[in-house]
Amino acid sequence: MMRPFLALLALLASGCASQRALPVRYDLDGSQVAARTEPRLNATIAIPPIQAPSWLRTTALVYRLEYEAPAYPRAYTRSQWTAPPGELLTLRLRERISSANDGFTLAQLPEGSGGYRLEVSLENFAQIFPSPGRSDCVVTLTATIVQRGDRVLAQKTFRAERPAPTADAAGGVEGLVDASDWDFKQILTWVREALPMQQAAAVRRADRAAP
Repeated sequence: MMRPFLALLALLASGCASQRALPVRYDLDGSQVAARTEPRLNATIAIPPIQAPSWLRTTALVYRLEYEAPAYPRAYTRSQWTAPPGELLTLRLRERISSANDGFTLAQLPEGSGGYRLEVSLENFAQIFPSPGRSDCVVTLTATIVQRGDRVLAQKTFRAERPAPTADAAGGVEGLVDASDWDFKQILTWVREALPMQQAAAVRRADRAAP
């Protein structure tokens, strides 16, 4: 008699589990690609995977309640990213750079080749609640331009803060996409300004070295 009873319990448990709602999964598809009319790059640029701290190396959609102490990172239970934020941002940044670059946009530079590496680290990527009914989304990225031989040419930190239209996971995603787009736009402008100066300096050095 015990075995049929246990089998019935297992069947009921599996039925309840199948009825549980799966988490809603989000990505960055709502962000905009750079317009073709913007000033163009013409360089070989490699964009390795964006580095992130351990608390951002999961698919969790993170928020903080600043009106409660301590304001430690929390995660929505029924909403998450399709991949860790660093992976989503890496793909999006490569897309943005590629759309504005007449040269090559790569994941890594071929052995012995010239070009630049755009190394980016993710410092913050969270929805912040200063009060129960309002939240802001913060994305902080540090970008470094590195030339062959690991020579650092430039480095800068970009921080965007955008309001979430609603104080929930969906609003947090929209605000984080908006903040990411702002950071990407600023990084692209910064790269445009930094690379021409480096390329012009290389031409001057070559001219001085010529017999």
